[in-house]
Amino acid sequence: MEKGLESNKFNPSDYEDSPFYILLKKLPTEIAKKAMVYAENNNLNDDEITSYLKEIVSSRKEAMTSSEISDPNIKEVFKGDEAELFKSLETTVFYNLDNYLGTGMTAKVKLYQTKKELGDTETEIKMAIKYVMTPTAKTISAEQEHNVIMEVERIRMVEKAESSFPNRSRYIRVPHPFLYHRTEDLQLYGMECIDGMTLEQTNQEGMFYNEMKESLKNSPLAKVSLEELDGYIKRFFDTMHEFCLHGDIKPKNIMVSRDGVIYIIDFGQSVMSNNIPAGSEEAFENLKLDEIKGVQSAVKTMIRKIFEN
Repeated sequence: MEKGLESNKFNPSDYEDSPFYILLKKLPTEIAKKAMVYAENNNLNDDEITSYLKEIVSSRKEAMTSSEISDPNIKEVFKGDEAELFKSLETTVFYNLDNYLGTGMTAKVKLYQTKKELGDTETEIKMAIKYVMTPTAKTISAEQEHNVIMEVERIRMVEKAESSFPNRSRYIRVPHPFLYHRTEDLQLYGMECIDGMTLEQTNQEGMFYNEMKESLKNSPLAKVSLEELDGYIKRFFDTMHEFCLHGDIKPKNIMVSRDGVIYIIDFGQSVMSNNIPAGSEEAFENLKLDEIKGVQSAVKTMIRKIFEN
């Protein structure tokens, strides 16, 4: 029982010959160490330690498993079939190699598409499913992973605040969140699948770009002035910044749909406005301005390229 507990170099492998080793390996190192210190202090035998660790593993699994369908229409369509939906997202959709929508540092995004009957009506369901990557030394930290997991909640907050400004939402908004699902091994959320392209893709001319260009020329975006659009963007971000800073504004994270709506996507690196370290207020205000100017500039460049050529 004294293995590794006398120093800070606790190693679960020291208990490799113990009957509870498999359970110990399922726990983060700090939790495993505290559990073994507790077992030692209370003189637990191997059977008691096994039972104790089973309780911890079970409690953590329950705490780490949660699901919610927040969109009322999706909730109605999948009523009674929620478990089947989430199982499909965990397996069929996740392992499909032909449904990629995009991949970033924090997540990969895949397309989920199906048809469901609701009464006498057949409804087509289309969602972009964002799978959060497990943090590693080469990808993201645990803190960044937490930010990505909280992304759907932040998008909801922005969407709710923006619902008071329907005129503005005709031109700029966030993708609508549908659901989230978290298990011990996987974390994902489903959001509106935008039929469009990122502003980064507007520099990659081709058949899709030409199709988009023709669609946009007949959209409301073709009729609004740059000054009006600048104002909509500024007021959108002023509202959003009451809750959070996006944290990663770039052309890749700005989309335009075929019907001329600008979408701000990927809040995985966003920072809550009420969580700013003391003394960083001025820098935070400057970052807010940078985000507004960055989007205004990127959108103007896209509009000039599409409508003036």
